[in-house]
Amino acid sequence: MFYECEDLKGNEILLKLNHTCQEQPEKQWLPTYYFDICLLDGTVIGYYYYLCSRKFSIIKNM
Repeated sequence: MFYECEDLKGNEILLKLNHTCQEQPEKQWLPTYYFDICLLDGTVIGYYYYLCSRKFSIIKNM
């Protein structure tokens, strides 16, 4: 089950929901939200993954 979420916007960046992925117990995967980290003009500067109660982020240098 996923919650509806809108883009999360701050003064310098925004998190834009890219897609979600359902859990897959046979692979031991948790339900996941995938966000793009963007500048306010929409330029993608990185990625953020939210796994259930664990958070992982990967910053992609562009």
